[in-house]
Amino acid sequence: MFEQPKNVCVKNGFLSWTPVPCADGYNLHKEGQHFGTVFDGTQYPVEPGEWSVSAFFFDPEGNREPFHTPRTTAIDKAYQPSGFLLWSEDFKTLEKSYWSSEFDWGRTLIINNEDQYYVAQLEGQMIGFNPLSYSEEEQALNIKAVRQPYDGQSWLSGKICTTDSRQLEGQFYVGVVARCDFSKGIWPAIWLYTALYGAEQSEIDIMEQPGIDRFTAYHNYHYVSQSGRTSDPQTSSIDTTQYHEYGCLREDGKITIMIDRMPVHTITRNVILEPVNLIANLAMGGDFAGDIPEDLVEANFYVKSIEVYSV
Repeated sequence: MFEQPKNVCVKNGFLSWTPVPCADGYNLHKEGQHFGTVFDGTQYPVEPGEWSVSAFFFDPEGNREPFHTPRTTAIDKAYQPSGFLLWSEDFKTLEKSYWSSEFDWGRTLIINNEDQYYVAQLEGQMIGFNPLSYSEEEQALNIKAVRQPYDGQSWLSGKICTTDSRQLEGQFYVGVVARCDFSKGIWPAIWLYTALYGAEQSEIDIMEQPGIDRFTAYHNYHYVSQSGRTSDPQTSSIDTTQYHEYGCLREDGKITIMIDRMPVHTITRNVILEPVNLIANLAMGGDFAGDIPEDLVEANFYVKSIEVYSV
């Protein structure tokens, strides 16, 4: 009797299963409908949903249809917020009462040895460069960086930060749909931070892309423990140059980082329900991203939408 596939699961965007001895291939079904056939390998990139796998075996003499085993099913549904929508943003207009183009701790503090100067919206008219614009082609906010020396830095760039009217408090889910250019030296990030910058503050890095590998998104949780400031770094396999929803579910005692509403990283240590701001910025160079190629003259970080739900 032929075995049917075992250990069928969907994780990090892939349907996978244990190889079946002597199988000639596998049929994949989504929501009960045939989706495709795999002849070589035991995993396949898929979207969340109900998936099943069956193995098939050809008649060595070719006299009849191949024999198919029963299907083995894996159900993996995307996270659906249980609360109500607190606010959303599509960036067709950048309302100043909701968004600031400056950190609360100012623009003169250069962190992580980065090489950009963040241009404030009003200041951009004087400098002649606006890092924040709405791209009709992308249907998204474009945070742009250009190689232009200013105030001791080699690049001009931009960022957005929620104001007090949109500060995130308590338990919530926030999802940010974004994509970025890829190059060594580019460092786009989506993160949650308190209003003040300092070593005692916790930080949730929902997504960072330091120009190391376009197919890897970086996540981290920085917090203060008895032994000092501690980090909990993780990575996920995803094409960061394509649009994905990078999300964070913060609950009492638990933080879950998600991509396309699928959990990829869970934190349960030192989770504090302090008020935080949502930040999206495009840094250049620095300790994480490294040296910027000499022939790179601009970079773009597209943020299409944001949704924040209560939990």
